[in-house]
Amino acid sequence: MNTFGNNNLINIGGDESDEFYRYKMPKINTQITGKGNGIQTVLTNIKDVASAIEHPLDVITKYLSFTLGSNYYPEKNFLTGKHLVQDIQKYIMEYINTFVLCDSCKNPETIFSVEGKKKKIELYIQCASCGYRTKIVTGGKKEEKKKIISGKANHRLVHFLEKYIKENPMEFSCEKQAYQKEVNLDGNGFDDL
Repeated sequence: MNTFGNNNLINIGGDESDEFYRYKMPKINTQITGKGNGIQTVLTNIKDVASAIEHPLDVITKYLSFTLGSNYYPEKNFLTGKHLVQDIQKYIMEYINTFVLCDSCKNPETIFSVEGKKKKIELYIQCASCGYRTKIVTGGKKEEKKKIISGKANHRLVHFLEKYIKENPMEFSCEKQAYQKEVNLDGNGFDDL
């Protein structure tokens, strides 16, 4: 995973000054093209960012589109309008803090999963490291194992996620599945996977 230039890597959720932190991703790079009403912000390495955090590109770009109030065109990797690279990087980090980092161990080794049918679909974030499972809700009381998501853009994203994950289920990587089998043989957790 260290195919990106070391000087261009930032920590995913860890201490920014820790150069030996295990989870890293490239900084987002953009290019402004066009002028007037046709101005666009091309996300030149968004695929590398999505690959580094191991979450679907469609979900990350939909989040950026909702939060920036812009349209995203996947065929050419661009957002409509002019957006500062610092703003896009800030929103990617917000996405990571909200939807990628485990609430229990703070590792970014998570996947989305859904349960239920039609109007009773429930969205979860499951951690591959510790097995902690958090339910994503768009309102209500704060409880353990529930993450309350607020804001209009996040409500829209949660509804998009429920539909997207139902159609495109995420799975843990092969090495994480092997680790889980090993842990299950020892009887040390992951009971609800």
